[in-house]
Amino acid sequence: MTGIAEPALQGIKVFIFDKTVVVENAGLHKGVVRIYDITGRELFSQQLDGQQTTYFPLQVSTGTYIVKVLSSKGSVNTKIHIH
Repeated sequence: MTGIAEPALQGIKVFIFDKTVVVENAGLHKGVVRIYDITGRELFSQQLDGQQTTYFPLQVSTGTYIVKVLSSKGSVNTKIHIH
């Protein structure tokens, strides 16, 4: 049995800059940004309000994290590493 994949969300770019997650939102999507540690524990959740660029400062330890951007049009998962 296979699951149904969510469609990829076009126009979303996620990256890390100085312990801040940056979401570039060329499609001006509204939705939610969730950040998980590598074990799947949710650490952060905040609304994405449709602005072109949104910044989410993090206070987390060095490590690898998953950023998930969800909207009614689809989702994007991005792995980030914080030094």
